[in-house]
Amino acid sequence: MADSDDIFTTKAMNSQVASAASASHGLMPNRMPTAVATPLPPLKPKNTGHMWPNSTASAHSAMPCSPRP
Repeated sequence: MADSDDIFTTKAMNSQVASAASASHGLMPNRMPTAVATPLPPLKPKNTGHMWPNSTASAHSAMPCSPRP
C-alpha cells in the first residue's frame, strides 16, 4: 500500500516543476509569413469626390419661423 502512495506523490511533484525559459524564444521565426495581396494605389482624382450628400435639410427646418398667433 505504501508503494502506490509514493508513485502518486512523485507524479504530482514532477508535473508542478516549472520549465526553464529559453533565451531565444520568439526571436527567430519557424517559417516565412504567408504572402498577402498588396494594396491598390489610390484612385485618380477625377474618380473621387462624386458622392451624394449624407443628409439634406428636413422640411421642418426649411419652413420659415414665425411667432404663434
